[in-house]
Amino acid sequence: MAKSKKKNVKQTLRLERTSKDLARVLGISEGACRSWLRKEGLGVGIGGRYKFSETEAKRIIRRLQAEHGDMRIAVYPGSFDPVTCGHLDVIERAANVFDKVIVAVLENSDKKHFFSTKAREDMIKRLELPPNVEVGIFGGLLVDFMKKHGAKILIKGLRAVSDYEYECQMAWINNKLMPECDTFFVPTSEEYAYLSSSIVREIAKFNGDLTGLAPKELHETIYGGLNGRCRTN
Repeated sequence: MAKSKKKNVKQTLRLERTSKDLARVLGISEGACRSWLRKEGLGVGIGGRYKFSETEAKRIIRRLQAEHGDMRIAVYPGSFDPVTCGHLDVIERAANVFDKVIVAVLENSDKKHFFSTKAREDMIKRLELPPNVEVGIFGGLLVDFMKKHGAKILIKGLRAVSDYEYECQMAWINNKLMPECDTFFVPTSEEYAYLSSSIVREIAKFNGDLTGLAPKELHETIYGGLNGRCRTN
């Protein structure tokens, strides 16, 4: 009897889904997902969880995809230490092409950054970004982050021919790990071809003018971080 009860508990857990789970798979807002689930007459269970079979889950996903279309979700990864006008240029251009762009801030304990991971994420979130742009943090394999967010497209900015060889290698590796992953190269705009985070840090360290190099609303944060010798992971 106890064995049967244990089996039923496992089955119940397997049938539980949340609107957030489905929304993440589809790349749509959780609000839109909840609205459609209500139309289907699926009430919210304990803890905001819905219970339905795998077949029902697939039916819900197919209906939501038919209603909202298959979204093209792209991930733009980087250290952004700090974010520059060149980064912002790539973000805005990618947002004009893809349905959703996720700016993925690298968290790497093996590499020393001048700004903490949270500070780098917060700086990007403070910018006036297109409405279809989100910001997140990732560690480990980039393809795992992509799978988690239902993305199949990588965005990489190219400043010079020297960037191309390395980025091609990374594109091949990511495609090997995730065959459905495609990398789109975005050549930087001419006015930012020379620009990098390290250049911005070096200028800020000596209180140089960051106009046209880093977003204006971040100047004080960058000056404060660099002149305070802020070196954290």
